[in-house]
Amino acid sequence: MKIIKSITKTDIGFLVFALAMLLIGLNSEIKSRKLYEHSTYTVGTVIKKTIGRWGEYVHYRYSNKGEEFVSSQMIENNNIRKGQIYYVVFQLDKPKNSRLLTDKPLIGNVDNVPLNGWDELPL
Repeated sequence: MKIIKSITKTDIGFLVFALAMLLIGLNSEIKSRKLYEHSTYTVGTVIKKTIGRWGEYVHYRYSNKGEEFVSSQMIENNNIRKGQIYYVVFQLDKPKNSRLLTDKPLIGNVDNVPLNGWDELPL
């Protein structure tokens, strides 16, 4: 009984916060695994960079089968500029789940991108 009485609201708040962070991390890991297990590649164009609460973000546009998608992700590379084109990996059955490959700028002509993307990164 003494143990239960010594638990404060702060302790409970910390435990709830820690559990929430754990669940967010777990969800992110699951999405990342699915992304690379069932992936297709295309190209995306950087449309803007923003600074948010947790860091710098890049917003990019890409398309799959004629449908256009806009997504964003946190970045560490400050050399990324609006209008630059990079490869994008996306989940085939959920194309909104994507990742801009900021270490893989497009080399070549953007007109050669297949409508359905590539099964493997064309490097």
